[in-house]
Amino acid sequence: MCNFFSFVVDKQGKPHYFEAKQQIKGGMDPHSHSTITNFYGIDDDSVWKYEADPRTYAVKYDGGLPETDMKSSVEKRLDKFVTGKMIKVIEEWKQEQVVLQKEIDAIVDEVKAIEWFSKKGKPLKKWKLHKNSAAAGDAAWAAAKAAAGAAAKDAARAAARAAAWDAAWDAARAAAKAAAGDAAWDAAKDAAWAAAKDAAWAAAWAAVGAAAKAAAWAAASAAAKDAAWDAEARIINLKGKHRKHFEDRMEVWRRGYGLLCDVNGILYVYETI
Repeated sequence: MCNFFSFVVDKQGKPHYFEAKQQIKGGMDPHSHSTITNFYGIDDDSVWKYEADPRTYAVKYDGGLPETDMKSSVEKRLDKFVTGKMIKVIEEWKQEQVVLQKEIDAIVDEVKAIEWFSKKGKPLKKWKLHKNSAAAGDAAWAAAKAAAGAAAKDAARAAARAAAWDAAWDAARAAAKAAAGDAAWDAAKDAAWAAAKDAAWAAAWAAVGAAAKAAAWAAASAAAKDAAWDAEARIINLKGKHRKHFEDRMEVWRRGYGLLCDVNGILYVYETI
């Protein structure tokens, strides 16, 4: 079982591990011994594998080469590491966790401050804005069908429509997932999701009343989803067009409108549920 803090020791006695900043924002699973060996180009079957408890610094053997095969020179290097550098890395990781939590708290505060479905902000010209979610859905579906190409066969056209609908969102989400890899991103995502879902649900419910409960819940879920992925993108410092797409999606909610989907990168927005 690979848990924090994980490291491996090669046959020369050299410890291999991820530094504190790699642990927090490295875009990989820092607790996996195989990730460590792959990263450093080491044979996974030619190392001793260990874990250390971040609270007590107690180290336990976790597989790999038998400890009975370890030379005394390797043992000395291992002992030096666990009583020195290892403790320093764990302490740095704890400090990074504090900083990370502050970032998450700030994002959650921003999400809570959004005036959901208020229409207080000015709509952007680049949006495809419609009066309600149904109209936005009809327009988006028509655009997706057009993007599929009139000459395509039915099966191909259906596949193309599916690819066009929310294509930019899917690509941005995939980029964020590829860049992430630690529980920190999950923490940011979960916190933003919870904050947005509760606030957006209350606003959506107030806007439509009991008769449209399903539509209100769908809108709140969509808002929470966008807030969660935007939070993750910010925490991992995602760059480029995918980061911008997350920002553009959240800007819709910040201005008090609802976002149904994107079609070929164009956001389909609605005023009321």
